[in-house]
Amino acid sequence: MPPTSSDSRPSLACSGDVLTPPRVDVEVAGALGIAALVLTLIQYFGLANCFPVLFPGVWAELPVFHLYALLWWAGCTCVGYFLVPAWWLKWRGRSLRDYGLRMPRRSKHLWVYPAMFALMLGPLWWASGTEAFLATYPFYPFARVAPGLWLVFEAAYALQFLALEFFFRGFLIFSLHRRMGEAAILVSMVPYCMIHFLKPFPETLGAIVAGVVLGFLSLRTGSVLGGVAVHWSVALTMDLLAIWRKGGLAPGVDWFGW
Repeated sequence: MPPTSSDSRPSLACSGDVLTPPRVDVEVAGALGIAALVLTLIQYFGLANCFPVLFPGVWAELPVFHLYALLWWAGCTCVGYFLVPAWWLKWRGRSLRDYGLRMPRRSKHLWVYPAMFALMLGPLWWASGTEAFLATYPFYPFARVAPGLWLVFEAAYALQFLALEFFFRGFLIFSLHRRMGEAAILVSMVPYCMIHFLKPFPETLGAIVAGVVLGFLSLRTGSVLGGVAVHWSVALTMDLLAIWRKGGLAPGVDWFGW
């Protein structure tokens, strides 16, 4: 049965006997194009393992060198995930508040964030005893011998999560939502899952669930800040559990690894 005038489903426009596809939406095309470009540049130039290639040094075994590598990664993600889409939105005359950078506007959904963190504690405890987890965390590998540098990294880590949540749960979802509705959540979930491909397998599967749930909450609350809090809390807990599983701080620890 052909759609009636009251049918809200998208359809091709007819011009005589020719079917004319709908025009490309500039906001949708811009968001997807920027996403593809940013993710590609970060993958090839912005990861921590790119740092020693771009900036080789004879002191590569020092703890501070590994901190610089992770700060390079955090800085590149902040530029790619935050500054680039923010520039695009400002150039288009948009407010960042309308793309999730605001306090939540619906408090009735806020209980879900601490509930999500509480639900993660059991899987985190189990995962922290696996070889795959301990081979990845703590994310700064010298946390046990240079905890001062680890704290510097954690501060940069938090900023990286703000940029990441803005990119996937703010910029992408709100840019696509007007044309795609809640299917925008699934579109943003796919690349979010893919950036976890080098992480342990259970964490990558969890990214699918997290991408959908956090995307849904972002739309309902109009804010990505709750997702930032949950994301960083989980990451900090992962690091702390890994440090504890490996025996805590090393004897005679030098806080800044000099």
